[in-house]
Amino acid sequence: MKKNLIIIGYDPEIIEMILFTDEYTVGGYVDVNRVTNDLFNLNYLGNDEYFSQNYSFQKTHQLVITIDDTTKRDFLFSLYTKSNYEFATVVSKKSNVSKYCKIGMGCIVQDLTNISFNAILGKNVKVNTGANVMHDGVVGDHSTIAPNAVILGYVKIGKCCFVGANSTLLPNTTIDANSILGAGCVVTKNLDKGVYAGVPAKKIK
Repeated sequence: MKKNLIIIGYDPEIIEMILFTDEYTVGGYVDVNRVTNDLFNLNYLGNDEYFSQNYSFQKTHQLVITIDDTTKRDFLFSLYTKSNYEFATVVSKKSNVSKYCKIGMGCIVQDLTNISFNAILGKNVKVNTGANVMHDGVVGDHSTIAPNAVILGYVKIGKCCFVGANSTLLPNTTIDANSILGAGCVVTKNLDKGVYAGVPAKKIK
């Protein structure tokens, strides 16, 4: 029996992936405005302020937050949790996921990703296409891993972090919560909270 989902934040890549799994029925999407070129012909259910107060879907549908922005992911997860909504964990059939990893509630694991042995994804984490979370890596709640990023062994990423596309985090490094790593960063040591760029990664803000 298929599960019923509501998409929070219109992301066509995620919607296509969800429909491809053939495990879900999408009841509609929530976004700031109606999408004018919706190729999937989904129902528009209003913005977050309106929908979070609409209790008619709570017992029949789970939510998936598709937005990359980690601050918004955190805010929306809290908003809908307070309204007693539940969250689905969506894992692409085209991903490689170890049976010994742990994936938290509300996570999205996209196509061609690799979640390795003993890796841990917290709640509401988004792992984009082609990214790797290698053995014993930990990704904190509400974080986003952008396409083709490589999280090597024993890396610990705090809550609400954004790891940019094609970044590489070397083994045994730790990233403080609420940090942003720009595209192509190479992390060679522990990083405190901040915005980073370059090879090796240096704080720019």
